[in-house]
Formats: sequence, C-alpha cells, structure tokens
Amino acid sequence: MDLLTQIMEFGDLPQWVQSRLIAAVKETRDNPFEYYIEYINEDTETKRNNSGLAWFVTPKELIKVTFLYYSFTIEKTKLSELIEAIKIRDFSPVEDIDAKEIKTKSCQLRFKWDRNISLNPPRLDGTDNNRHYEKFIARF
Repeated sequence: MDLLTQIMEFGDLPQWVQSRLIAAVKETRDNPFEYYIEYINEDTETKRNNSGLAWFVTPKELIKVTFLYYSFTIEKTKLSELIEAIKIRDFSPVEDIDAKEIKTKSCQLRFKWDRNISLNPPRLDGTDNNRHYEKFIARF
C-alpha cells in the first residue's frame, strides 16, 4: 500500500486526530511503514482532554506517537536494538484452526538497555484497526 493510500485511511477519524497522524507520518522519512491506533479518547465537552496513542513501524524504527489535542510526542526506538518479541495469542478451541481465528492478545518487545515496550490491541471501534494491528505485529 502506498503512502497516499495509507494517509487517506485516516479520513474516517476526527480532524484533530488526522492532523496529528499526518504529522507523524512525516517522521517515517518516506520509508514504508505499518501502523495502528491503540486508542483515541475524545471528550466532546473539553477538547484539551482529548488524547490518543498510535504506533508506526518502519524497516529501521518503532515510532510511538502520543497525541493530545494541543500537542503530540514522538518516541523512536531503533529496531536494531530489539532482543526479543513475545506474542501472546488467543485462538478458538476447535481442533482445526485457521489463521483468521488466531488473534494477538499482546506483543511484548524487549530492547537493549532494559527497555520494554508493550503493543496492545486497539481499543478503537469502527475502523480496520484490528487488521492493521495484526499486520503491524507480524513485523516482529
């Protein structure tokens, strides 16, 4: 999927979220990437309480984007420092399962320097986020 197509997927999200994610895409430096949105909290009465968390992964970096209504923070971790990826998965108790029935419950990444990162499934409804999450986790 090309960059423009990925950015167009943000179109179903609130405008304040779209603008932060588009700014975050610039951090990928035109590298191919996967992404998913872990959560968006939207307060209809007090916009300053709005927040969210999105993850991007390029061939070289894991990028965490924590965004608020008035700002966002970007944390980058080099994938070359990844020691271990632990995936916890759930599946149907039937004897013959297929890949569609396997769901990733979480993914724990352990990096050098005792840095651990948890990639949790999305808590965002109404999007293709679960599909994005599974593709994202498959990179590890």
